[in-house]
Amino acid sequence: MNRAGGAERYCLEMLDTLVMNGYNVKLYTIDKTDWELIQRTHNLSIKPRKETYQQSKPLEPDGVLSWIRTALAYTWLLIRASEESDICINNYGEIMPFFAQVSVVHSVPMNSIRENNYGIPFWGFFRRVYVALFGYLDENYGSRVIITNSKYNAMNLKDHVIQIIHPPVQLTQITPVEKNGEILTVSRIKLSKNLRKIAEIASDSPRNRFNLAGKTERVLRGSLSS
Repeated sequence: MNRAGGAERYCLEMLDTLVMNGYNVKLYTIDKTDWELIQRTHNLSIKPRKETYQQSKPLEPDGVLSWIRTALAYTWLLIRASEESDICINNYGEIMPFFAQVSVVHSVPMNSIRENNYGIPFWGFFRRVYVALFGYLDENYGSRVIITNSKYNAMNLKDHVIQIIHPPVQLTQITPVEKNGEILTVSRIKLSKNLRKIAEIASDSPRNRFNLAGKTERVLRGSLSS
């Protein structure tokens, strides 16, 4: 939740909708949610009626052991939430659409990605392990319902009950201005966003008209350079 991005906003809107309709909602997270940060970033005063977390320190996986620990911790949270709740909604369905009755997929599912967009160490090896586990877990513990945010992502999902619910985007009303031909992409700047594609497209453009705006979570060590 502390990344305060689009997936987190999606989760907050679901939380708010359920609470406003009288449901008893419990939020499960690995690291403790900074609700003051949520208020500043999204201008929302939303809290679940119950909350459980595993650590107070913000989660930033770095290295093989921390990635394995994170995966195991999140898997345990999913299993625990499913056992303790009538309906469990997993907000990280692009990675683990398992155990919960409903999983939300915000981006391209990781099992269909060959490149190491998430910066996982030794991805060549771990991808083979992940794909093998994914097939078994999806068949035996896969979520019955998958919610995704676009038709594009829905095309990457097969053999599931898929519901497309578009993100709660509030568009600012502005005075129409003449277009200047420039293209602006707004995104959190990180490996998993696969922003290299913008540089690849820009390299084939006869004009310098591509702009990228967003915040970074850490130093990217030149990983987005083309």
